[in-house]
Amino acid sequence: MINSRIEKIYTSKFFKEDFECRRCLIPATAFFEWNKNNKDKYRLTVANQQIFSIAGIFREYKSQETSIRHVSMLTTEAKGLIAEIHTRMPIILPQSFEQTYFHGENSKEIHEFLLDNFINLDMENLSDSQLTFL
Repeated sequence: MINSRIEKIYTSKFFKEDFECRRCLIPATAFFEWNKNNKDKYRLTVANQQIFSIAGIFREYKSQETSIRHVSMLTTEAKGLIAEIHTRMPIILPQSFEQTYFHGENSKEIHEFLLDNFINLDMENLSDSQLTFL
C-alpha cells in the first residue's frame, strides 16, 4: 500500500505493529495533487523548507534470495488549502517533531500529535507542460 490512513492505524492489525515498531521519515521537496473535480494539477511545498519529512511506516519481507522493504506514507483528512482540492493529504512532520516520530517510544502520544497537527502548504497550480515525471 502506498498510503495508510492515520485514523485507522490502531483499528487495522496490518498497520498497528508497523506504526508502533517501524516508523520512517520520507524526505520530499514537494508532492503533487490533482483536483478531482476539475483536474487541475498542483505542486505543494512547505514554505521556507527545501526538504521536509512525510510520516511513513514500513515492513520488510525477506526470502532466501532478497529482502524487500515496502514503505507506506501516512495520510490524514485534508486540512487548510488542500481541502479545497482533495479529501486526503500526507502527514508532513514539523522539523521539531521528526526525531520524536522516528525514535519515540510512546506511539499513542505520537498518534495523537499526528491527528491534531498539520503544516500549511504552499500550492502552485501547474499546467500539463510543467509536469514531468521520471
